[in-house]
Order: sequence, then C-alpha cells, then structure tokens
Amino acid sequence: MQTAQPTAVDTRPTRPTPPTAVDTRPTRPTPPTAVDTHQRTQPTAVDTPPRHYAPTARTPHPQLRSP
Repeated sequence: MQTAQPTAVDTRPTRPTPPTAVDTRPTRPTPPTAVDTHQRTQPTAVDTPPRHYAPTARTPHPQLRSP
C-alpha cells in the first residue's frame, strides 16, 4: 500500500514536459509567412480567371452538342 504512494510522486516529475509548450510560442513567427502567401495568391487568382474564361467559353459549346 505504501509503495503505491511513492509511485504517485513519480507522476509529478512528468509535469516538466508542459514547459515544452512554451517553445511552441517562438514557432508563431511562421504564421507571418501566411501573410506573404495571401498577397501572392490574390494576384495569381486574377491571372487565373482570364485563362479560365477562354477555355470555359469553348467548353459549353461542345457540351451542348454532346447531349
């Protein structure tokens, strides 16, 4: 019975692991990179629509003839 108590004391030392979560904070600098991707994705999206317009205009015609 007494041996069960000491084992519970061993579980306490495992708490030091949470401190590692503090290291995750420095990883936050990575999110800022998302800001650069948004700026790049927006302009690229503008270039993609024009290209889609051309193919889509031709696709509806063949599709109408298929049925």
